[in-house]
Order: sequence, then C-alpha cells, then structure tokens
Amino acid sequence: MATYTGNSEGTTTVAFCDTLGSPPVVTVIVVDGQSVAPSQNSGSVDVVGVPDPEFTYHAEDASGNYNPGDGNASVSVAISLSETDNSGLGAPFPNETQGFSMGVSNGSEVFPTAVNLSLPFTADFAEDSLFSNGWTVGVVYSFAGGNTLPFPVQTTVLSIDYETGGSMAGDEDGATVALTWDDGLGSPPVANVVVVDGGSLQALFDDGSITLNAVVTVDFIRGDVNGDEKVNIADGIWIIYELFLNGPTSACPISRDANADGFVDTGDAVFVFNYRFLDGPEPSAPFPDCGQETDQTPEDCATSFCG
Repeated sequence: MATYTGNSEGTTTVAFCDTLGSPPVVTVIVVDGQSVAPSQNSGSVDVVGVPDPEFTYHAEDASGNYNPGDGNASVSVAISLSETDNSGLGAPFPNETQGFSMGVSNGSEVFPTAVNLSLPFTADFAEDSLFSNGWTVGVVYSFAGGNTLPFPVQTTVLSIDYETGGSMAGDEDGATVALTWDDGLGSPPVANVVVVDGGSLQALFDDGSITLNAVVTVDFIRGDVNGDEKVNIADGIWIIYELFLNGPTSACPISRDANADGFVDTGDAVFVFNYRFLDGPEPSAPFPDCGQETDQTPEDCATSFCG
C-alpha cells in the first residue's frame, strides 16, 4: 500500500512506470529467477479538502412587556455558540476553542445595559463595551492555555440585558427589534471570530430579535380594596369578607396586598387595622398616590379609582 500526501484538492492519476530512480527501477515480478513484466492497471486519487472548523453565533429571540404609559421594559437575551459537525468530511470534531470576540447591533427601541458572561471558569481576559446601538465583547479563556472549551452542542456563553428607557411610551402597537451580528462595532471594530489553535475563524451568524408587547396596566392605591380612594376600616373588613365570608371580589386584586408581602391573607386586614387605629406603618408604594408595581400585569388590577 502506498501513502500519498495531497497538496491541493482535485483528482490525479497514479500509474506504474519504469523511469523512476537512478538507475531506473523496472516494474517486474521475479519467477524462478526470471523477471517477468506484470500486467499493469493505472489508478486515480481524489484529493478532498478538509474544511476548517465552522462555528455559529446564535442570538436568541426574546420578548418583553411594557406599559404604553411609560414605555419601559427590560429584556434579557441569551447568546450561544455551536460548532458544525464536519467529521464526515474528515475534519476533527469537536475542536477546542481558546476564546472568542462578538458584536451585535440593535434597533433604536432598546439599548444594552449589561453583558453577563456564563462560562464554567473565570476567563483570564473578558472585556465588553456598550453602545446605544449594540455591544461587543472579547474573551480569552487562559493566557497560559490551561482552559479550552469545545462546543459540540449549542451552548449559552453569555446573556445581554436590554432596556427601552421609555422609548415605547405612547406606542400601543408594540415592535420587533432586530438583533444583528455586526463586525463594525467599536473603535477599532471588533470582529466576530472564534480562536482555535491560535488562529481566528470567522463565525457564521444566526440573528435574533426582541419582541416588545404593549400591555396596558391600571394604577392603584395599595390597601384601597373597595376602590373608594381611601384606606380605612372598610378595606380591612372587605378583605376578611372576601377571604372568609363569601364577600365580593375586589376589581383590583393587587390592592389587597396591603403589607406588600406578595400574599393576600388575614395579615393584610390586620395591617390595615394597625395602620388606621394603632399607629402602625402605612402601606408601601403605591400609596398614598396612585401608581403601579414593577412587572404588574393586566390581571393584577382591572379597574380602580385611579383609572
């Protein structure tokens, strides 16, 4: 068996000959001390190139809700990395990576506020930059080469926090914001590459998006269970009747959590009584003015005195 080293892709012919060597070596078979020229069949060799490692950057799809009254929303987007399995083409798989750099641009409806790295170890170098229209990050696992990472399956390597900063105020239609892999962010620009064996490989891209949903929520006053713009004994009695005596249900359920502990129980009625008659603490915001809780949903309050 002969072994050949391919210098370039393509097909070449291999054939027996009598001209190689000095002096030339003749192709013969020795039988009973006599050399006999054998029948000869030429052949061919296909040289197939082995592809370089291929990595894909994925920006996941995410969604967030906002109230058109203030237009504020916060959303976190996962960023992941995967390698294409080209072992069937003769390429090694998976490959150990030594680091990566990334950059993603975003629409004007949102801006990034934080880059949160998620690796199984603390990288020797990890620096990010935030811009109004995107972010960049560069990561070296280990300067001494002690840490490497393969990506045989899609794996989250970081998450990005975004905020609207009130940009959706007055917009009741919502929006979809494109998240696009971008090699032009930063100065100098940061390229989207993965480092393998000290060399940088351009990544493939899977863009993502943020869907912003308009959700109208109602202002309320904490403890004003019966919706009369007051917090008094009647509200404490209402809570007891609703919980234990088959009384009417408040149109603004979140207002019943007078002590703001996340539950509705007798503790809320006692809190109201203590506030009104025993110099107890007053309810926390929203109180005494109308307002809302963070992450409030439409189901939390259908109607109230506030609107």
